[in-house]
Amino acid sequence: MSIFSNFNTSNKKILLFWGLVILMLSVVVNSIALCSLGSRLEPDSVGYIRVAKNFIEYGSLLENDYESGVLVPFTERTPGYPLFLAGIYKLFGGSKSITTIIATFQVLFLAASSLLVFILGMYAFGERVCVVSGLFAAADPWASLAGIMILPDSLFYFATTLSILIGVYTLKSNNSTKWIKAFLWGVSIGFSSMFRSVISYFWLITLPIFIYNSSIRRATVFFILFMMGIILFTGGWAYRNYKTTGFWGLQSATGVSLLWASHNLTRPSTANDYKIDPKLAKVRDMVASGTNPMKLMTPIRKELNLSP
Repeated sequence: MSIFSNFNTSNKKILLFWGLVILMLSVVVNSIALCSLGSRLEPDSVGYIRVAKNFIEYGSLLENDYESGVLVPFTERTPGYPLFLAGIYKLFGGSKSITTIIATFQVLFLAASSLLVFILGMYAFGERVCVVSGLFAAADPWASLAGIMILPDSLFYFATTLSILIGVYTLKSNNSTKWIKAFLWGVSIGFSSMFRSVISYFWLITLPIFIYNSSIRRATVFFILFMMGIILFTGGWAYRNYKTTGFWGLQSATGVSLLWASHNLTRPSTANDYKIDPKLAKVRDMVASGTNPMKLMTPIRKELNLSP
């Protein structure tokens, strides 16, 4: 079933017109923001850029240890944005306005995201909703701010919107290609996790998988294919982190959005914790008592024998 199958030729022309309007509106609005405010380097931007440059120089994702300056395998974040930056630097690295070039590409991703919101609204809710939602997405001031910051938010916005569209399309599909779509849906979620580690929350979407399938057997097969798609991206990166540093996961950094997933590492250890795993308990206390997580990286790595 095509996304456009429910619309006649006349409606398709109208929707094509509105799609172009939304695409151009997003480009104009976000370009105005970029020209007015300029590209913005945030504290995290510096780390991403260093990893990107290290990748170009050494052919590997490496970060600079905060205190010693030694290059160590990059595990603090997921690799999608540093690789994106590496591509931009490889093409335009000599330019004095490199951050503006990066932001320009991000503006284009925002425009594509607005179009995806428009298509999602059209497929899931109808013509009126898709136009209104597309216009709001194109003129979203928070998206404009994300576009000019040298951070992965604009690319993550694009990847997650694409993932939601694929998910809705997959769940509403009833033909024989639904199994392929289940795998591609998983791939899209894994791809999104390469920009922001959202895999901890993916279980929230497992319920619709069982609701939209007629039997437990079909739902199980669907779920297995779905998980295979996710693992295609996330499994390789998690295994790479484990092989290089002994850390099994997508990213070692913790933050407000990850406190639910990392609460076991951000609380003080108990006496029983020290009996079960003294090293983990000590690291947990270091994390819980520290005020500067970047400065803690060196002593924690030393405690876990991950780097010099």
